[in-house]
Amino acid sequence: MKNNFYNRTLFSLFLLLLASFSFIGCNSNKNASNKEDQTNTVSVSNKVTSVKMNDTVKVSPVTYKVKDEKIKVNTSTIKAELPKDEITAAKTTDITINNISKISYNYSGKTYLVNNFIGGETGFYADFSFNDANGARKLSDYIKDKYVLLNFWGTWCPPCRAEIPAIIKMQKEFYNKDLRVIGIAMERGTEKENIANLEDFVKKQDINYVNFVMSNEIKTRFKKYYGGLSAVPTTFLIDKTGKIKKTIVGGQSEEEFRSLLQDLIKE
Repeated sequence: MKNNFYNRTLFSLFLLLLASFSFIGCNSNKNASNKEDQTNTVSVSNKVTSVKMNDTVKVSPVTYKVKDEKIKVNTSTIKAELPKDEITAAKTTDITINNISKISYNYSGKTYLVNNFIGGETGFYADFSFNDANGARKLSDYIKDKYVLLNFWGTWCPPCRAEIPAIIKMQKEFYNKDLRVIGIAMERGTEKENIANLEDFVKKQDINYVNFVMSNEIKTRFKKYYGGLSAVPTTFLIDKTGKIKKTIVGGQSEEEFRSLLQDLIKE
């Protein structure tokens, strides 16, 4: 009798122990599965942030999936480029990811206020700074190693408005050939009025390239740097070194712009 009781007790303890191990095993597998599927979102500010494999690195409005556990992110400079298949958002921004490839900006259709005139060397474009959604930027960041069509214009100017459809086509046609179109609106109102007018005009005309507006003080400095800008539209064609290759005063047709840009890219 004692032996039967003893055997039953041992068997009960064995079943209880087995059940405990099964429970622990299920939990362990569940946690492992969650850990494998889980991704952490790392919000990056102006500092270096270590990230782990499969982390999601987010610098609004851009998200990157980390494929290299040694990657570090730094929004203060650009040191590398990101492959297209690793971009999980449509737009990119100022960000450094080491040991990967290309980073690019996408300011198409955006409008910004110039907050500081920087200038440049004689015969080259004038640099300036502005703020986007992630902080201070410079024009030179956006157009580095690019051909540039720099168009001074005004929403109040009929010839300027007339050539905008052609410029929109040039942005589409030559964008993948490293052309960036920059519009600088020489508006005549107050700073607040100028921003509102430009944003409204760009939206209504579905303009696909970035445009800037500025205070009267900065506008005076632009005029002086570019030889007075006696008339708008005035367009500067700029090579990849930043050198001004051609100055065009007055409106241009689509065919004229295309021919000029083909010549610029051939050089």
